[in-house]
Amino acid sequence: MTTTRTAIVLGGSGSVGTALLRELFHDDGFGAVITLSRRPLPDAVTMARTAGRRLVEKLVPDMKPEPLAAATMDAAREVAGDLEGFSVLGVGAGTAKLTLEERRAVDVALNEAFARALRDSGLDSKPHNPIRNPLTFAEDAPVREVTSESFCSSSTWQSEPAPSPM
Repeated sequence: MTTTRTAIVLGGSGSVGTALLRELFHDDGFGAVITLSRRPLPDAVTMARTAGRRLVEKLVPDMKPEPLAAATMDAAREVAGDLEGFSVLGVGAGTAKLTLEERRAVDVALNEAFARALRDSGLDSKPHNPIRNPLTFAEDAPVREVTSESFCSSSTWQSEPAPSPM
């Protein structure tokens, strides 16, 4: 029996997030992708349609820890198969004017809220729905190349190291 896997992605609007979404839409192991973002992601919609995949956009216009956690838990509870969380959320290059506290709110608080919500969603207690912590790596997780120079913090995606010259 084949189990349907769903990816839930936080931070899909940046360049690394777009690369991750592209790979997820072309990975036959995932039947659907859920994105959590402040605004719609038209490029993700196009990629999903082109690949013939299901995309669910969950908008969180007030991107703060509590609303993000609630949206993550709601999305996770709607998933029928396995759920794998991916976070590529971080402060981008165009945010030089942010204070340290504003950067910390994105880089730490939002990622923490996402990870805790996945853990607390209740799906991880069901045998057919293992949730891997999106901020750590499982030793048995397959390594997939997203782009040659990018790194995604998730349990199943990371760039492979460049081969050593002989």
